[in-house]
Amino acid sequence: MNLGNRKYNFIAPLSNVDDTILGIYLFSGFQIEKWPLKRYTALIEQCFGEDPDDLINDTLSYNSCIDEDKNDIFIVTGEIDPTTYSRELPDTTSFEDKIIDRGGYFKRLNEKINMMRLIKEGHIALTHYYIYETPDEPMMSGGKSSNFPLSIPFILTPDDKLRLDILLREYNPPFEFSYLQLAYENFIESYDIHELHLCFLILMIAFEVLFNAGHQELKYRITRGTAVLLGETKDEAFEIYANMQKLYDKRSLLVHTGKYNSLTYSDIFLLRHYLRNAILSLLTKKIDKNELIENLTACGFGQPIA
Repeated sequence: MNLGNRKYNFIAPLSNVDDTILGIYLFSGFQIEKWPLKRYTALIEQCFGEDPDDLINDTLSYNSCIDEDKNDIFIVTGEIDPTTYSRELPDTTSFEDKIIDRGGYFKRLNEKINMMRLIKEGHIALTHYYIYETPDEPMMSGGKSSNFPLSIPFILTPDDKLRLDILLREYNPPFEFSYLQLAYENFIESYDIHELHLCFLILMIAFEVLFNAGHQELKYRITRGTAVLLGETKDEAFEIYANMQKLYDKRSLLVHTGKYNSLTYSDIFLLRHYLRNAILSLLTKKIDKNELIENLTACGFGQPIA
C-alpha cells in the first residue's frame, strides 16, 4: 500500500485525568487537549458510525475517560505521517502495520503514558484510538480496555508537572542499564495485573532485580538496599526498612505457602511507591548494578549514595 504524502488524524481518549494533564509534552505533532464531550462523540459518530450513547456508556464511562458530569473529555490528538517511522517498510505493508505495529505511533504514545506513572500513582491509560483522513474517510480504530480494579485519578501538582516534563524530555526506554530496564518493565506490568497476589509478586521481583547481588541474605539486601537508596534521613530510612521487612515477609508467606489473605491494595501502593522512587533515583544516578551494590553496602542509613 503506497501511502504517498497523505496525512492522517489520530485521536485517543485518556482515562483518569483532569485539567492538570494539559500542557504535558509528548512529542512533535502530538498533544493533549480538552474537548467538550459532544464534540468528540459527534466526530466518532460521523467517522465510524458509533452510537453516541453506546460510546459514552460502554466505552468512555467504563474506562473512566469522562468526568461524572459527562461534559468534557481529555484526548491525545496528532497528525500521522505514515512515512516518518516506516520508510524501510515495503509498500505492500498494511496501513495498520505501518502506523500501529511497526510504525510506532501508538507504541511511542504508550511509552510516554507509562513513563508518566513514574511520577505519580494513578490509572492514566490510553485505552483506544481512532485514525481517519477526513470525517468521511474513516481508516481504523483499536485498543484495549483498561479495566482497572480501582479507578485512581492521575492528578499532577505544579511540582509534579515540572518533574514529569524533565523525565519525558530526557529519558526514553529502553534504559541504558538492563537491570533498571527490567525493573521498570515489571513496574509497568504491575498496572495490567489485576490479581492482587500476582501484582505483589511482580513488584517484589523488581526489587530483587535492583538490589539482589545473586548471593545469600536476599531479604536483608532488598530491605536494606531500598532503605539506603530512598531514606534521606536515618529515621526515614529506618521506617522504609521496617515497612519493606513487613512486605517481604508477606512475599515469603505467599511464595512458600500460597497464602495471600493478608495482602491489601495499600501494600501494592506502598511497594509501587518505593519502586517508583527507586527507579527515578537510579535513572539520575546512572550507575551499573555492581557499582550500585557496592555503594549500598558501604553507605549507612541517611547517607546519600554516589
